[in-house]
Amino acid sequence: MKLSELSELYSHYPDGSTEWWNAAASPIADVTVILDDDPLGGQAVSGVPVYLAWDPETMSEAVRSRAFFILTSSRSLPEKEAAAVCYEAACNAARAAAAAGKTVQMVCRSDSTLRIHYPAEKEAVASALADAGMPQSGEIFFPFFEEGERYTYGLKQYGIRPGGSLIPVSDMEYAHDRTFGFSTSFIPGWMEMKSGGRIPADSVVRLPLDIIRRGSGEIARRLAGGSGFIHAVADCIEYRDAFSIVRAVAELRAEGRHFMIRTAASGVRAAIFNHPDPVPPCLAAEGRILIVAGSHIRKTTEQIRCLLESEGRIRAVVFDQKCIFSPEAAEAEKARAVKEIMEAAEAGFDVLLETGRERIDLPSASPEEQLALTVGISHAFLSVAASVRKGFDAFIAKGGNTASDLVRGCFGARSALVAGQVIRGVPAWRLPDGHLVAVFAGNVGDEKSLLEAYRRMRDGIISSSLLQAVSDSDAVS
Repeated sequence: MKLSELSELYSHYPDGSTEWWNAAASPIADVTVILDDDPLGGQAVSGVPVYLAWDPETMSEAVRSRAFFILTSSRSLPEKEAAAVCYEAACNAARAAAAAGKTVQMVCRSDSTLRIHYPAEKEAVASALADAGMPQSGEIFFPFFEEGERYTYGLKQYGIRPGGSLIPVSDMEYAHDRTFGFSTSFIPGWMEMKSGGRIPADSVVRLPLDIIRRGSGEIARRLAGGSGFIHAVADCIEYRDAFSIVRAVAELRAEGRHFMIRTAASGVRAAIFNHPDPVPPCLAAEGRILIVAGSHIRKTTEQIRCLLESEGRIRAVVFDQKCIFSPEAAEAEKARAVKEIMEAAEAGFDVLLETGRERIDLPSASPEEQLALTVGISHAFLSVAASVRKGFDAFIAKGGNTASDLVRGCFGARSALVAGQVIRGVPAWRLPDGHLVAVFAGNVGDEKSLLEAYRRMRDGIISSSLLQAVSDSDAVS
């Protein structure tokens, strides 16, 4: 089945097709805190602050905003460390809001392909809110990411095949991740698997699309009947569905029942009713762009090929990640890459710094050991970017963890602003020093999207189809 066919089957909202407009007038809480497990939560918003530190003093500043991200980058951490980080960030944010006399809605933005530390992070955040005097009634999960073609129907998570038909995410390459792999797209079953049976699939409150399309009142009634900490999963295939879910959370809050939201980037937009603005071309003619590509998935490889075949203004420098197994080889490889990058920039070229396309896996390694290897390669690779960053004016970071490490490690930034969208699903962060960093997920767009993003940042070239896609995305707001 195609998404268009599915939409036609469920096209009517009996309680009115304009319910989502109400979200603009009545936010869920005074402050919405978005805990982001990598830098991709801003893929559908603009004008939202991002904090890369969450100490009490920083959070006291952050809660002055109506909504803000805390970039925990927890997906790059071992599970126990990820849970500890989420607890600390959520607790400090909640206490800062309470001290300022403000109510808080907690949103956990995580990967739309179900690669998540779950339920460890959920339990850590719930405990933090309880310890801060804000106990939660449950969590509602809808990993909606329209811009990245991720939808939930029949409580299963889907992507889109070439040609437009739905494909369960368990049949996509993301499901074979060495650290976060899974075998089912049925989210209640995924919860049971991830929790080792502590969250039985039969205990999950199920909100299928026919319930969602009856409106927020019906959703709230379904959630209000549960006891204990409620785990709920909702279908969501378009922004109207997301806004109905958000309104239900607001209605329950008015009755004294507080629900955490776990969602993907489009769900964040719905939760804070944000309007994503485009980013204008950002470079003067003499400016230079460094594209840093750490993602290994097939789509990224196709996008890099298209970019290099179409643009003569770019020189590619490939970093051999196999050097990580020898300190001496690593230092030599970093020096070589830095030299080649600076020579290309001085000759007037923009530069693509990429890892080799072959992913290094250790068949006998544990998930934690594999994650440590991946992080080690990323740090060595990005030390090259750190060495050359002063020679460039703008950056495109290909891969979520790549972007996080670039902003934290190369720039030492503690905050940023989601300035808007370069192309659909590719946000640009404005750093305090004025640099612009486009955060480009590995799984976003088609083979031409990296080329379009580069040209948009370089000189404003953007295809009419992409402009129409942005316009269509904004139609509900």
